[in-house]
Amino acid sequence: MVAPGGIGTVLETLMVWQLLQVRHLHDTPLILVGTMWSELVRWAHAHMLDPRLALVNPEDLSIPRCVATADEAIEAIREHHARWRHDRGNAAAAAASMVRRLRPAGTRGRVCHGRAGCAACGVAATIR
Repeated sequence: MVAPGGIGTVLETLMVWQLLQVRHLHDTPLILVGTMWSELVRWAHAHMLDPRLALVNPEDLSIPRCVATADEAIEAIREHHARWRHDRGNAAAAAASMVRRLRPAGTRGRVCHGRAGCAACGVAATIR
């Protein structure tokens, strides 16, 4: 969440936006609070989406979420957190399912050294 600020705040905000754009940061919301940010995003739309230049993809400009108030920012954080928890739960269930399907032979459900199949002890993975 970014509140209005000066040149340093703008610079750091654009750096985070760029890290999200190139996916060095992910699953992180960029919530911009206040009117100065919506004007910056409008500027980016007007100048960076110019078809003669093709500087960014339209989805790059949907990365920041501009809100007017702190209450809206808190709601945006809550929404993101709820999606994150839901996705994390689905990922954990998928991982547990994978572990159940790939078990080293002769381990009766244990996974040797934390992974299916182990070069150290020669246990091979079996698919159930």
